[in-house]
Amino acid sequence: MGWFWDSDGDGDGKDGKHKDTFSHLPPEVREFLEREAPRKPSRNQVPPAGTAPTPQEKTEFDPTSYSKYGKKYADIWAQYRPLSDIEAEVRTPAMAVNDVYQSYNDRKSAIGRAAMENCVFEQAAVSECYSSGGLKKFTGCREESRTLNSCFKSQQTFLRTLGYMSDLARDPMVDEKIQMHADRLYREQYQKEKEMEENAKAGVPLDTPTTEGGESPAS
Repeated sequence: MGWFWDSDGDGDGKDGKHKDTFSHLPPEVREFLEREAPRKPSRNQVPPAGTAPTPQEKTEFDPTSYSKYGKKYADIWAQYRPLSDIEAEVRTPAMAVNDVYQSYNDRKSAIGRAAMENCVFEQAAVSECYSSGGLKKFTGCREESRTLNSCFKSQQTFLRTLGYMSDLARDPMVDEKIQMHADRLYREQYQKEKEMEENAKAGVPLDTPTTEGGESPAS
């Protein structure tokens, strides 16, 4: 059985060099993960055993800068290590893949919520159909439900394509603008499809625009 990560516990290749965390994945799988997950998979997250940081890397972080006592307890602060460094040492390729998978699921859920927000009018139409009773209620409000389902799927496609929630570090206003743009694209698409249906019923060419009353303009 194949796994996302190597069965070797040390993660070293045959040549003794440390492998890329995602080097064993097919190119199309790696491209999909990097495109869909908000947190891009970081490679070589598990440092090779016995590799010590260079002196330059050690001087990059000065823990005494966080102390109100300055250099007074520098000998104690010298033993301090950032949590990110500790986590990086115990991080495995399996954990990296799990992070990407979790990020993908989080983004998928966020896209679903945004799509439902954009389809609020379609949701209201379905709710009104069921609450008003009548023949439509006994048929499951088929037309309204079909419209809501089409709206939800189309909104998801637009949001995903436009990059909604693809970067968690950027300004939330960017994602809000993407959500509004996705809704505008869907409304334009829906209006175009409605015009094409009206033209088909009237027996006019599909590319002929219709007026507000549903009639084609006079030639």
